[in-house]
Amino acid sequence: FGFVVFLQGIPMLVLSLFGGVLADRYDRRMLLVVCQVAVFLGVVVLGVLTISGSVAIWHLYVVSLSLGAAQAASMPRG
Repeated sequence: FGFVVFLQGIPMLVLSLFGGVLADRYDRRMLLVVCQVAVFLGVVVLGVLTISGSVAIWHLYVVSLSLGAAQAASMPRG
């Protein structure tokens, strides 16, 4: 569990500065919608994999990285 949270934090640490650039260049509302759709799709994919019984640990890693990237873009620092 701790490694999954760590993987979510890596993109937040690296991409949060670029999230500020995206927020300055593009409409913030549209950026937030795109990020929330990305989070939704990641959770849906993980849910479908779980229900079908074919979820593997690497699926959790990939979804965690993508959630961290979406969160970094939707909540920019600075």
